[in-house]
Amino acid sequence: PASLAQGLHEPIITQALFYKVQDVLDGKRRIQVSQITKKDELPLRGFLLCPRCGNNLTGSASRGNGGSYFYYHCKAKCGERIKAKVVNEYFIKALNEIIADQGVIDYYEKILTETLKSNSQNREQTKKKLVQEIEKLQERVQEARKLLADKIFDAGDFAQIKRENQPLIDKLTRELDANSQEEPEYEKYIQGGFSMIRNIGKFYDSADVEAKQKLIGSIFLEKITFQKNEVRTTKLNPAIELIVRKTNELARNKKGLVLKFNNQSCMVAGAGLEPTTFGL
Repeated sequence: PASLAQGLHEPIITQALFYKVQDVLDGKRRIQVSQITKKDELPLRGFLLCPRCGNNLTGSASRGNGGSYFYYHCKAKCGERIKAKVVNEYFIKALNEIIADQGVIDYYEKILTETLKSNSQNREQTKKKLVQEIEKLQERVQEARKLLADKIFDAGDFAQIKRENQPLIDKLTRELDANSQEEPEYEKYIQGGFSMIRNIGKFYDSADVEAKQKLIGSIFLEKITFQKNEVRTTKLNPAIELIVRKTNELARNKKGLVLKFNNQSCMVAGAGLEPTTFGL
């Protein structure tokens, strides 16, 4: 019968990645290929909806007055066209607007650190239990092998016991391998992640276009609209929304989550973050 054996060579890929690929091959997961542009002047292309007709906005450059000027625009007949520079600047203001009180961020950072520390301890306990279960099953097979050698069991009896126990041994061994993989330095990632949240607008502004698009996709779960100096979306990533929520400034808005700005100034208005019911 087929069985798994621990290889002596250094693995090319991790076991976790191997099983993710198997899920894809079995049709359990789909690989999504991003079609978003990588132009520095158009980081929001692929994330914006037309405020007039609701279609996706694309982006391109127009030449004039000795230079190139970038716009987000709609391919539909509505003719919506917005200067990319204006939208990009207001989007950075929108990111700055969702920064919460530093005490709230500190609180969530502490909770996450303690949770991961507890998970690490639970992981060690799980590994011990798996080792015990594997050893128990292996002893069962070994005992059957002794009975076979003593001619108390025949070959058929031994084969039956091995067929019953070997798949369980293989399964538990895979679980043990997965739990034995080196844990990432989560404290370093937590510190880096929360540092980014505390300075999210500055981080976004200084990042390259690929990092900007990853950040947008991780924060905003649905497309964004920009109209009358408002950046609007229907839903934030629930983890981000919980961390950055300004509880004294919450209000309902049927059109979605709105980050408003004073039309007469580039300064952020006092309205702040106004999420609708998220349905989480």
